[in-house]
Amino acid sequence: MYKTNPWVIITTILLTAIIVGGGVYWYLTQELYTSIPVPRNSEENYQEEASQAEESVAEAKVTIEDIRNAFSNKYPDRDYSNMRITIDNNYQNQFVEGGVGVPDGFGAHYWAAKVDGEWIIVQEAQDMVPCSVFEPYGFPEEIVGNNCYNETNDLDSQEGTLTKIRADERFVYYSGKITVSGRYQEYYPETLLGNELCFYPDEETKHLIPRDPNLWGEGQGDTRLPWFCFENQEQAKEMFDINEEEIFSDETIKCIQGEAEIEISDYVVDTMESSVFDTARLIMIISKENYETQCE
Repeated sequence: MYKTNPWVIITTILLTAIIVGGGVYWYLTQELYTSIPVPRNSEENYQEEASQAEESVAEAKVTIEDIRNAFSNKYPDRDYSNMRITIDNNYQNQFVEGGVGVPDGFGAHYWAAKVDGEWIIVQEAQDMVPCSVFEPYGFPEEIVGNNCYNETNDLDSQEGTLTKIRADERFVYYSGKITVSGRYQEYYPETLLGNELCFYPDEETKHLIPRDPNLWGEGQGDTRLPWFCFENQEQAKEMFDINEEEIFSDETIKCIQGEAEIEISDYVVDTMESSVFDTARLIMIISKENYETQCE
C-alpha cells in the first residue's frame, strides 16, 4: 500500500498558512490606510484660509451707503440722499477718510470709524483738526496723515475759543468752534456783496472773532469790524430757508436780514486790505428769526 510522505503534508500545510496569512495581512493594511485621512499640504491649507479671510473682508467692505447712513445718523435733520460722498482711503474696513458735499459744489473732508459694528462720522472739516479728536478711536497714521495738529503749541484768539493753526501770505486759518449771535444778511445779486450770505456778530459776541493786534506787524493791528460770510454758502442758505431766486425776483427787494444765534467753525481771516471778507463754516443754527426785506 502506498504511504504519503509526512514531510509533504507538513510542507503543504505551512505553505497554505503562509499564503492565507499574507492575504489577510494585506487586506487589513489596505483597509487601515484607506480609513485614515491623508493631511493636505500645509501651504494649500494656508492658501484656502487666506482666501476665506479675503472673502470675509470683501463681504464686510464699507460702502458709500454705510457712510451716507452714518452722516444721516449724526445729523438727522439734514438730507444726505443727494450728497456727493467719496471713500478715498480705507484702512482694514475699520477707518476711512473721504469727501462729502453737494453735487458740483462745496465739500468737506470727513473721517469715519467702525464702532461696535456701526459706522460713525468722527469729524468733518475743510482744514486741519486737533489730533485729540482721533485719539479715542485709535485712528492709524495711514488715515490721519498730516490732517491734524497737536494742541500743545496752539495760539488762541481772545477767549481761547478759536485756535490759530497756520497762516500764509494772505490767509490766517483757525480751528475750533464758536457760538455767536447777531444779524445774518444778504444783498441783491447785482450789488456789492450780492449773493453772499454774511453774518455780523452783536456786541455780546463780536469779541470772539479773531482780530490780531499785530496782524500787519508790531502795533499794526486788525481794526476791521468783526464780520464774515459763510464759506458753505449753498448749505447755509438752505439752513436759513433762503431761496434767493424767489426772493430777489421782486426787484423792490434789495436786501434781506434777520437775527440769529449760530455755531461756526473753520474761521479764515483774509488779510488783504481791500474789499474782502473773512469766512467761516456754518455748522448749526441754534435759533433764528424770519428775515425782513429791509436792511439797516
